[in-house]
Order: sequence, then C-alpha cells, then structure tokens
Amino acid sequence: MQSVVVVPYLGAVPTTFFIGCFGSIAVEIGAALKASVDLDGRCPERYLRPFYIIIRVLMILVAGAIPAFLDAANSLTALYMGASAPLFLDRLGRGVDAAQVLKEPSAGA
Repeated sequence: MQSVVVVPYLGAVPTTFFIGCFGSIAVEIGAALKASVDLDGRCPERYLRPFYIIIRVLMILVAGAIPAFLDAANSLTALYMGASAPLFLDRLGRGVDAAQVLKEPSAGA
C-alpha cells in the first residue's frame, strides 16, 4: 500500500504523485538553465509567454500522475518516471515518422 497525503479539496493523493512532479520540475529547471546559458544569462522569450508556462505546468502535473497511476514501486522509481515523462510526452507529441520506420531493418531479418 502506498502512502498518501491529504490535500484540501482533493482528498488523498499518493506521495508518488508529488515525487513524480519533483522529477519533472528538476528537468524543467535544467532545461531553463541551459536555455538561459545559451543566451548569455538572459531569460528565453518562450518563458515569458503565459501559454508556454501553462503547458509546462500541465506537463508537470501529468508527470506526477504517471507514477501514481502506474503505482511506482518506490520513491526512486517515481522520481525517474516523473523526470522521464517530459521526454516521453514530447516524443508522443511528435508522432512516428513512417518514412523512418520503413527505412529501418527489422530485428528478425
């Protein structure tokens, strides 16, 4: 049985949700720092747009939900799931390039 945190208006929320959110936030901070360094310390333009910020916050919430729904075995697994969620969801958003799939040789050949 996983531990839960009681949140007002939401009820019991698994702690793996918050750990997954933390993993995703860590990735977001790393990406923001890299983008800032690439611009000599200036804030990238995309971080000033409300739509971008809203989408990133939603991404963090989804990243927290993944280990909670998949019932992560432990806290470290929940952290890894949360940290990898933005990469996984970004790849899902891009879709599959059919031309690339057809070029790759099959594993059985």
